[in-house]
Amino acid sequence: MAEQLVIDHVGHLGDGVAFADGQTVFVPYTLGGETVEAEHVADHPDRRKLLRVDAASPERIAPLCKYFSVCGGCAIQHWQPDAYRAWKRQIVVDTLAHAHIECPVDELTDAHGAGRRRITAHARRGGDGEVRVGFAAAGSHAIVDIDACPILDPALNGALDAARALAELLKPAAKPLDIQVTATNGGLDIDVRGSGPLPTAMIATLSRLAEQHRLARLTRHGELVLMRMPPVVSVGTAQVTLPPGSFLQATAAGEESAGRAGIRALQRRKTHRRPVLRGRTFRTTSRSKVTHLGIRQRRGGRDRAAEGGDIDVGTEAGQGGGARSVPAAADAAGIARFRRRGVRSAAAGRAGAGSSNWPPARYKSSSRCLATWQRSPATRAS
Repeated sequence: MAEQLVIDHVGHLGDGVAFADGQTVFVPYTLGGETVEAEHVADHPDRRKLLRVDAASPERIAPLCKYFSVCGGCAIQHWQPDAYRAWKRQIVVDTLAHAHIECPVDELTDAHGAGRRRITAHARRGGDGEVRVGFAAAGSHAIVDIDACPILDPALNGALDAARALAELLKPAAKPLDIQVTATNGGLDIDVRGSGPLPTAMIATLSRLAEQHRLARLTRHGELVLMRMPPVVSVGTAQVTLPPGSFLQATAAGEESAGRAGIRALQRRKTHRRPVLRGRTFRTTSRSKVTHLGIRQRRGGRDRAAEGGDIDVGTEAGQGGGARSVPAAADAAGIARFRRRGVRSAAAGRAGAGSSNWPPARYKSSSRCLATWQRSPATRAS
């Protein structure tokens, strides 16, 4: 049954918030002050489906994507940028206030840049037997078969075509597929999940597909199937070969922005000894928490894996406030360099300070800690 609602404001998840019969309800793709017609969503008493906007907000604009409101990838494309930025910043202000934290909050940094450089496309066979490749529909497991996405980096041009070709090739397996595609300097890096073991006879066909769609590498659940060239990305001044299926900041501009924020935070913290944020790619365990917003000196707990997996990349010259730049690849040689230049130097510094149990045993595992301690001036020359 349809009902008319007046949207009070936009909630933290991007849905319009309205009040009906003393109940708070949420209507996606609406803005504050709008009068809309909506209908109930089965099994979700607090959700409504937008049917029509009767009185639009002056801040409403036309979305840039023809699939908006059908594809579930984006929640807000219909709001003027300035109003959107103010709303996004206010979320941070309100969250900090709720936690009784008083601190200045900068204006929103636009980190879209050239667009997203990684996606995960889904391939599912429909009731008609046809394979659909795209993104999940809004509020549904159904797949919206799309031919283009306007928020992607131009380096991902052809990513959906490559995913569609792979899905067709693997169609006989009759399994749902998740296809992660990352843009690299050497071409598209693809990791396929859900296919099951690939027959050896298929490798030759996959090789031709890789040439046709300029794939740098193809993996299945992280296991190498074929590689035409290393899938390298530029992180600061370093050239990093990505581990299969690894996390990467969605946009290059976002990576650079996070790196600059981290460096500024490090420069503000004038401590004698502190963990070093190595550019924009790090992983750390315990002792101190390193985030893109700075450092919290704290013992215990484990940070979530950050960009690039087990990779440590040095800051650019002149930006690290004296921090050393020691690029380390995600391989045995890189781990060895990390241990020699980071952990052992830190151990020497700790021993000089009277500590006999440094480094902790957990730092001896190459797969766990790749954030080293910045050496003091006394040990930096060693």
